[in-house]
Amino acid sequence: MPAVVLDDNEWQMVLGILSTAPWRDANPLMMKIGTQLRTQQEFGQHGVPPADVQRKAEAEAAGNGGGSP
Repeated sequence: MPAVVLDDNEWQMVLGILSTAPWRDANPLMMKIGTQLRTQQEFGQHGVPPADVQRKAEAEAAGNGGGSP
């Protein structure tokens, strides 16, 4: 998966645009962005985390505790 690097001002612009979008459209994207940022912060990395780590983080964000989907 490609990674996008934005400076703080650009991220604020993206978040501002998402905040004006309908909840049903913006929420899944916001959740996925948040999950990836938390995972990257946890592992001290930039870019895409290992697939197994990403799956577990997404499963935890979805509320099923990181088990197999």
